[in-house]
Amino acid sequence: MFEQLNLRTRRIVESLCAGNEAQIAGIEIGPLKDGERMVLATIASEMRRLSSLGGRDLIQAYREASQRIPPEALSQDTKTPEIAMSKRAGGPYTLGEVLCCSFRGVAPAGRVWRHDFRGRSHLLHGPNGCGKSSLLGAISWCLTGRLYRDDQPPDKPNPVKVYSGDGSKLKAAERPDALSLLDRDGATTKEDEEYWVRVQLLGRNGESTWIERHSVRGLRESDDAQTWVHITSLDEAGLDELDTELHFLMPARLGHLRFGKDATVIRVLSQLVGLDDLLLIAEIAHRLATELRRAATKLEKDQLRPQTAKTQEYVAELKEKASDGVKKMARYGEVTSEERNLESVREFGTAVAKAITEGNAKLAKDLGLVPPQEDTPDANAFERKIKDLHGQVHSALDELARPLSEVFKSSMGFVSPTDTELDALAQKLSVFENTAKHKVSTRLMWAREERKDEKADLMLLAASHFSPTSPDCPVCTQDLTPVPHIRQCPTISE
Repeated sequence: MFEQLNLRTRRIVESLCAGNEAQIAGIEIGPLKDGERMVLATIASEMRRLSSLGGRDLIQAYREASQRIPPEALSQDTKTPEIAMSKRAGGPYTLGEVLCCSFRGVAPAGRVWRHDFRGRSHLLHGPNGCGKSSLLGAISWCLTGRLYRDDQPPDKPNPVKVYSGDGSKLKAAERPDALSLLDRDGATTKEDEEYWVRVQLLGRNGESTWIERHSVRGLRESDDAQTWVHITSLDEAGLDELDTELHFLMPARLGHLRFGKDATVIRVLSQLVGLDDLLLIAEIAHRLATELRRAATKLEKDQLRPQTAKTQEYVAELKEKASDGVKKMARYGEVTSEERNLESVREFGTAVAKAITEGNAKLAKDLGLVPPQEDTPDANAFERKIKDLHGQVHSALDELARPLSEVFKSSMGFVSPTDTELDALAQKLSVFENTAKHKVSTRLMWAREERKDEKADLMLLAASHFSPTSPDCPVCTQDLTPVPHIRQCPTISE
């Protein structure tokens, strides 16, 4: 899963991910912890993609990539395999035949381009766009897995957008930038079109080695260009991979290096010794750590602090309203302290849930509800209903505590009076009460007078003949003002 890394970086990453130690510039590194190994494996496997991202996109891409890491990549039993070296005498090598098929800038798709350099030095010259850099890029890609153009440093083939040839801006598809865009008839190549390059290397003792890199089959080597063997690196073919990268890639990289504030000597040295991928992994890890710290700070500010405040409110309410039975439950003391943890909250919640279940069962029994047998459909339905029983009973009691006119408003046909109507009714009741008291007091007084004076009832009868505005007797016209009780008579007559 680390084939895209250069050889030295790949050996270091594989060793550290397997739980072993690694040595870089005389410094021992590792063994790493499980979490550190996961981070290293994730970044190394998705290095090219992660290097172009930042912010939340970087965090999200890392999270998705970490889920794709196979367990064997972090196996403690995995050992970095020793690369079996060939018995070849080695270099220096010169360039023999070169064959390219469907490689961009060299020949149309489907056509094999061939040239024999015969181990001699060659000078490539021609106008811009004639294919000089494309030919060098094809050879470089075959031997290092990276190609280069004049406008960028060496890199593995990347997808490019391909548009229709009628001048419209509609996107047709994506193609690797190493694939020829057109075939010999001028038609656009298919997305899955295969391409490959073969290079013959001539040794100093007359021996030759063929190296082929195929877009699908990968890297192979052969002695005769007939029988091929799959390999994972040039070292297995007896070629020094680091030396190959220095010869083919460094000349192309030098034109893109900047020795000012935007680049450092460390980066230049890392490219020289083949550890630039490792440096990129370190840079991605640093940016990821920075983004994670920023996200953690935002999360604490936006969510953790408000949730902490709510938790404190809940704890305060729990302390205030908890009954003695609740206070005796398991973990109550820990939950209401500042040292609470998730485990204590979980156990306390379990105890509360158990108490609620038992309380519901007792309430059901008090209400005369008989639970069905366990492990039956009715038992499951009863269990769901019993959970709501406690709240339903409380709701019913609250309803019954309200005035009947509010509970049975529609069935009783009673409409509650307004505040103004209630005030008017209260005034009428007050007048009625005062009038009733006055009349009762007056009648009581005459009842007492009747007991004292036998003629009192005659006076009451005579009072009915008096005019309320005249003190004169209606029989003899005598002034009755001096007569006792005469002033009460009109009142009685009313």
